[in-house]
Amino acid sequence: MKAYIFIFSLFLFVSSCATVQKSESFPKINVLSPNQPVASIVVENYGYYLFGIWPIWCGDIENPNSAGCDWFTDTVTVDNNVKLIEREALSYGAESTLGELKTEVETSGSFSAWILWRKIITTSACVYKIDTTKAKVNKYKFSEQIINK
Repeated sequence: MKAYIFIFSLFLFVSSCATVQKSESFPKINVLSPNQPVASIVVENYGYYLFGIWPIWCGDIENPNSAGCDWFTDTVTVDNNVKLIEREALSYGAESTLGELKTEVETSGSFSAWILWRKIITTSACVYKIDTTKAKVNKYKFSEQIINK
């Protein structure tokens, strides 16, 4: 039993509870929309909870893709995932917009006799570069959306 707890603890400290992944490779396809896809972003944030209520450790949204977690703070929320996607999308410039935002929430507590629960929130979005020469589009820039919130 001690070996099991040690291996589980070691896995916890090595794993990342919040991850951000980007893909910028799109096949050469003809896009009907005036907005060209630039990147696909996927954010996954998970945490472990005592009896599914009290957070024990959750993803560190300030440092995603690191081996750190936030202790006793519930950071596994849809809002935090969207903030991480917005932060990554800003790197593509002011003439970018988000589309196809999708979120999945999964909770499970069947392992460990429902004492220790896990909640995973996965959010994905596509970043589009607005091409104002092809069609009349809303010139509401992505950076203004975040500033004006």
